[in-house]
Amino acid sequence: MDYQDLLEDIGSFGKYQKRVSVLLLLSLVPNALPLLMFAYTQYPTRFYCSTRDIGNGSQDISHPMSLNQSFFQEQNTFNQCGVLHENNTVLCKAEGIYEDDNTVIAEFGLVCENGWKVPITASLYMAGLLLAQFFSNLADRFGRRPIILVFSFLQFVMVGVVGCSWNYISYAVFVFLSGFTGIIRYVCTFVLATEFLGEKRKTEIGAMCSIAYSVGYMISPIFGYLFPYWRWYLWATSCVGILYIPLIWLLPESLRWLIVSGRIEEAKILTKKIASVNGKNADVEKVFQNLSTKEEIEEKKVSLDNFDLEKEASYLHMMKNPTLRVRSCVMYLTGFISATIYFGISLNPSQLSGNRLLNIFLSGLVEIPAILSTYFLIQRYGRSRICFLFLIVGGTSCTVVPFTKENQPILANAFVLLGKFAITGAFFMMYVVIGEITPTLVRSTSLGLASASARLGGIVMPFLFFAGQAAGEQNLPMLAMGGMALLGGYLFLRFIPETRGYPMPDSVLDAVNNKRVYGIQTGMSRLHGRQKQERPTLRCMKGLPYCFF
Repeated sequence: MDYQDLLEDIGSFGKYQKRVSVLLLLSLVPNALPLLMFAYTQYPTRFYCSTRDIGNGSQDISHPMSLNQSFFQEQNTFNQCGVLHENNTVLCKAEGIYEDDNTVIAEFGLVCENGWKVPITASLYMAGLLLAQFFSNLADRFGRRPIILVFSFLQFVMVGVVGCSWNYISYAVFVFLSGFTGIIRYVCTFVLATEFLGEKRKTEIGAMCSIAYSVGYMISPIFGYLFPYWRWYLWATSCVGILYIPLIWLLPESLRWLIVSGRIEEAKILTKKIASVNGKNADVEKVFQNLSTKEEIEEKKVSLDNFDLEKEASYLHMMKNPTLRVRSCVMYLTGFISATIYFGISLNPSQLSGNRLLNIFLSGLVEIPAILSTYFLIQRYGRSRICFLFLIVGGTSCTVVPFTKENQPILANAFVLLGKFAITGAFFMMYVVIGEITPTLVRSTSLGLASASARLGGIVMPFLFFAGQAAGEQNLPMLAMGGMALLGGYLFLRFIPETRGYPMPDSVLDAVNNKRVYGIQTGMSRLHGRQKQERPTLRCMKGLPYCFF
């Protein structure tokens, strides 16, 4: 008996699992609020040079010139750090008079010579997300439940601390720490949900987790409207962490983790509780006796001809194969491109014309149909063609926006939202495909690297927009993102095989044998692939009596 059989005996999707699923999904809704802080704390705002900070050329700015503020307003010198007046260049320092004083930019003077500090903060948040990837094993060591609880509170505490920043340096440091605490709880929540509901529902769980995040995305403008000042917004968001207190009593530990960690008595108690709530009369002692032991595993290992576990568990061994090396690199590039465009649109609502808060709401709303349509389309039409279509649509939409934004803002908004729709689908699909083209024993490593590549895209994105502003080319970011998406679409269709209906590979040979292009099998037969999948995947921990396949 394996773990999935155990779930079937006690109810794989009964009342208990449904309650836990709803609880976990609700806990993910506020997760969007910290990530979207930049759309509310450092959005672009117009400014004038302040006459108290004016000097001609390189002269001492402590002696203001005889210019009043109306000069700058009459000359329409918005966002200009140097103005020509009577053959002299009037320089404006980082301080100024802002049309909107509610932002970090206005409070810390992040314009002109300090303008480069704005993209740094968003990149630091993404760097915190990336660093957190290296601590993902905390949940394996200490359990899912304590890590979710600790980092849920830490995440929202850190958001409140960001609101207490007294200068730019403290703001940047706290933003980095906020990013570090955010991603760990999200990943652990997904893992816990998967372990309660089983691997068979992994794609559905991923879709529901993404939708929960999108709901939080749509709620965030309410906070932005009620708390326009950036500190108030962060403090109000931090208070949401109070809602996690009931999790201390309601959130269970992962049954699978308890068994694999050798905490059998606790696992039996939880198993009895699950069976009771689900209305199952399972004999828990008998169920645990039927779990596969290591002696049985050793007998089955004899039949694994030509299957070198040590070699197959090596990521470097997989990357030595040229076919899988190219496929992996293309998938990592797809993650990089998808994240760059996704965060580029999400954290820069100024790409949409009109009301900023309404634009944020629409940007979140469009994600829900994107995720749902992606889930159903890939079941019917496959992964490769749909991901190619989404990348091409997203790239084309981003490319068209600069040519319509000035004269047809409504049409430009439609293309931005269409691009967000398509990229959200491609982003979601990336994690599905990378797990289906890599061998079992290196699948987690590949997923981790794909996620890391996405974080790198998030780190690069702010500088892409800053480069466009610094060069005076506001259309540069959208054109660059459009070109990247078109390139990603071509590479995906050219190198990534169709995985729909093909068993997940257990070995490098299994992965290479999937040579289906556009959904047509060009390599070994599907039957051969199914036979390969029958090989058991060993999941044991040293010193413990139970193993799973």
